[in-house]
Amino acid sequence: MDAKQAYRMIRLAQTRNTCLILLTLCSCFATAHLAFIDLAAVGAYTFARRGSEAFSASLGDRRDSTAESTCRDIRTAVLAFEKDCGSVTTNFDDLWKRPSGAAGESWKGPYIDFMKFDPWGVEYRIEKTAGGLYPVKVRSAGPDQLHGTSDDIEV
Repeated sequence: MDAKQAYRMIRLAQTRNTCLILLTLCSCFATAHLAFIDLAAVGAYTFARRGSEAFSASLGDRRDSTAESTCRDIRTAVLAFEKDCGSVTTNFDDLWKRPSGAAGESWKGPYIDFMKFDPWGVEYRIEKTAGGLYPVKVRSAGPDQLHGTSDDIEV
């Protein structure tokens, strides 16, 4: 294994948060470079530790952006429902299945084709607003999984 291959293995371990690759790398060098084993073991621990922290932060950022994007999609679906049916709904079921009554007669949905749960497994909330640009706001509970707290994601 040359230095270029070793570098690729280390980069792969960083991106995939995998100590196994670094430990394999250590065993490849074990016969010729015993001192390298200690260095690589410390490096494996450091990369795994930092990699897991970076991975967790990255996952959190992706969940936030996914929730925000989904909130926008839900709001767009509610606005399309309002355009077709003449009223705003806060009921998810109305967005993907024809409601009964007068609203169902002009329904042209389904307006959404995804689940109503945010990336943390909590149901999104659709709430009517008393003014502003949009007649509704859509809210995700956010990482703490509780609605009405400071980490809620709202559009």
